[in-house]
Amino acid sequence: ISGQSFSIPSITYRVILLLWYFCFGKSQIKHVKAKQTVYTKKSWVRPVAYGFLGYVSIFIFAIVATLLSIAMGVIDLNLNQESSQGSHAEWIGKKSPDFSLETLDGDFVSLHELQGKPVVLDIWATWCPPCRAEIPHFIELRNAYPNSELAILGVSREKRATVESFVRKMEVNYPIAVKEDLPAPFGAVSAIPTTFFIDEKGYIKEVFQGYRDYETLRKAVVGIDGDEIE
Repeated sequence: ISGQSFSIPSITYRVILLLWYFCFGKSQIKHVKAKQTVYTKKSWVRPVAYGFLGYVSIFIFAIVATLLSIAMGVIDLNLNQESSQGSHAEWIGKKSPDFSLETLDGDFVSLHELQGKPVVLDIWATWCPPCRAEIPHFIELRNAYPNSELAILGVSREKRATVESFVRKMEVNYPIAVKEDLPAPFGAVSAIPTTFFIDEKGYIKEVFQGYRDYETLRKAVVGIDGDEIE
């Protein structure tokens, strides 16, 4: 589905479930097992009922926690393109802040040095399914447009060894870097993948939050300057 993304803060509600299990659910299950030891074979109904209610309560709590997380914005349901820009929509039309980083190949790159040609900046991670699904599209974009006319850069916050292994496996043909302290809006993304399209003068022209197919990405590249890249 176009627009799918993996919300980084969504792990919070999983932590809530684990805390509930260890603080209440686990003790309740032990209580049920203890009850089972004192019941006779003929009185099996009550322990089964206790066990059933215990597991049902866990299920209900999971639903409530999920609904509360959605209501509070902990879980990001970016399932459409219109809303997928999120808080980064305010950056569209504004000058992109400069930053420099070292790619996995050992080259140093800065946005300032890339001015003069459009830039596609992808914030992603190897553990993110929509990110992995989108990587082949960026590889195809790299094959379609020479580096002299379009810069593509991927940035992950993971360990270098993890990213290097993934990049080799996927045969990524554009620069990838590992960096955590990026300036806003690049370092403040709440869901990945988030892709920024920056024009040749350094202005942010478009922001995609969530997966996009190749044709959508290509059209965004064309729309950076309003003309097809030769």
